[in-house]
Amino acid sequence: MAVSGILVVCDAKEYDSEYNLQIITKARFLANQCCKDVSAICVGNYDEKRLKKLIDYGANTVIIYESAKKIEVNEFADIITEIINQQRPEVIMFSESSYGKASAAILSTRFESGVITDCIDIQFMNDFFFYKEEVNSSFIAKIKCTSCNIKIATIKKDVFVKKQYDETIDGKISKIQLNSKKRTYNDIVEIIESNKIKVKKYVDINKYSIVFCIGRGVSKKQTRDKIFDIAERYGIGVIGTRAAVEAGMIEKAYQVGQSGKNISPQIYIGLGVSGASQHMVGIKNAGITIAINKDENANIFNYSDYSIVEDVDNIISEIEKSLTVFN
Repeated sequence: MAVSGILVVCDAKEYDSEYNLQIITKARFLANQCCKDVSAICVGNYDEKRLKKLIDYGANTVIIYESAKKIEVNEFADIITEIINQQRPEVIMFSESSYGKASAAILSTRFESGVITDCIDIQFMNDFFFYKEEVNSSFIAKIKCTSCNIKIATIKKDVFVKKQYDETIDGKISKIQLNSKKRTYNDIVEIIESNKIKVKKYVDINKYSIVFCIGRGVSKKQTRDKIFDIAERYGIGVIGTRAAVEAGMIEKAYQVGQSGKNISPQIYIGLGVSGASQHMVGIKNAGITIAINKDENANIFNYSDYSIVEDVDNIISEIEKSLTVFN
């Protein structure tokens, strides 16, 4: 059966979230390259303003399944199955939410399609290629699907930047209802045992427009304390490289790079950061990159917009003095 188009499955909790808009932006970019349309499937209350927002970011068609209550994963998968049977999309893009990952797994079985999880990029070069980190983030794999018509991928958060589509799209919003009988969770699953686990609080490091990044070069605790103090006073985020995390300089939740999070601040300031490729992947969407390192051959200088060859301890001390004078 012929396949066409790109389907973005919006998270069931908030269909016009920043995360979903990032994925739709990328889908639109890919669709323009391969001359296809973008559809977005949403679940929740019908809100025309929020639904039109998805069109502004590149969706040709927005499909809404109205539900005032939280739906179960199997019902969510059934809704997407209806859309797939109608449209036969070539590529389906999910977020990495619990609903997204579970639904992607269910649909891969139903349609005999492989799933590329944790994607950090998708490119179109006469065919779709999916990129993800492998072997403890030591390298990036380039994957091509060869034995299935429908390609399913889950996308890591913040690897793409949301951007309103430049051209006007004559998009449409349509409603969908399930033709098949709704199945409850208990119809398909038997719960043998359940245990409550404590979920760590999510740390949103993308809320900061300016970030300090601590690298291995910030070895003195006194300097780190000054960095955190300046950051707290002026609303600056503090993140770290994997080396800094492993050295106990900063918590894992603030790690940026292949094995951490991806960020897109307006200004990124690297403090004693060497510039390993695994870290630089995580800041590829930063607006302006400023690097401070006493090693003039540090790799980060190959990426930075502004470079300062100096000991981080001296720079931070001077910044602290300047701020004291102005205050």
